[in-house]
Amino acid sequence: MTQASQVHQWMIGYLGELLDLPEADIDPAAHLANYGLDSTDVMVIAGALEEQFGLEVDPIFFLRNATVQDIVNDLKSSGIVG
Repeated sequence: MTQASQVHQWMIGYLGELLDLPEADIDPAAHLANYGLDSTDVMVIAGALEEQFGLEVDPIFFLRNATVQDIVNDLKSSGIVG
């Protein structure tokens, strides 16, 4: 099973690449909208998450989880990751 820490680390790296920012500048507690992400970006992230880890995550999942921490915590509490 994919671990929450793996998803967390991957998301920070992915967002850094997507936004052309150093990983150190990605705050896991910051609202994703603060980085200028829109619904298209969210769909791309959801697809990349599925491709990377085989996790099917509806893009709406990202609308109810505003931060990287929220996303990882929800995946963990839902039993999708360990």
